[in-house]
Amino acid sequence: MAKVAVQPGDQYVKEGTPPTQWTVERILDFPNTPQHVRLVRKRNEATNTRTITVAMSALLDKKFFRAMNKA
Repeated sequence: MAKVAVQPGDQYVKEGTPPTQWTVERILDFPNTPQHVRLVRKRNEATNTRTITVAMSALLDKKFFRAMNKA
């Protein structure tokens, strides 16, 4: 499978009500498993940080996420 140009710091919006903004913290690439990414959502500088891990295929599926800073 070809690697996609997703980099730490890239921002995505998770579709939903309300939509939420996530930043790629790191790429998780382990043998014999699909590639995953760790996403961080920060509501403000002091509190409310949330981290999730999703498959790269889900991150790139426009039904679930939309890239914010990609051409």
